[in-house]
Amino acid sequence: MEDHLKDLNKEYSEIPIPEQLDLIVNRSLKLSLKERRKKQLKYKWFASVGVAAVVFLIAINTSVTVASALSSIPGVDRLVKVLTIKEYIVAEDNYDANIKVPAVTNMENKDLELGLNNKYLSENKALYEKVSI
Repeated sequence: MEDHLKDLNKEYSEIPIPEQLDLIVNRSLKLSLKERRKKQLKYKWFASVGVAAVVFLIAINTSVTVASALSSIPGVDRLVKVLTIKEYIVAEDNYDANIKVPAVTNMENKDLELGLNNKYLSENKALYEKVSI
């Protein structure tokens, strides 16, 4: 058995290694690194866009000044109007409620826009009344 292992080891050691093997391995490693960098860059880009969107949403809903300044920019005004949220606040001795209602504006289909806004408003008014009882 030991002789058989020695023979296999000798056979393995005598396998010729091509001269271009190092070149092929190095090329493969470089391609792999480039692909990883592209993926990392893509994820960083998506994360940056997501963070910017969250900051934009928070800014227009917490500051009237920011919302009015951004709504004066053509094209951005529609986005600001859609993302601005109406808010109901109840602060009593025993309970607090803060209900925010989205508003949809500037749609081509005015019936759909009105229907969505009425639906959102009625749902949140019912919630407000339930909390304030």
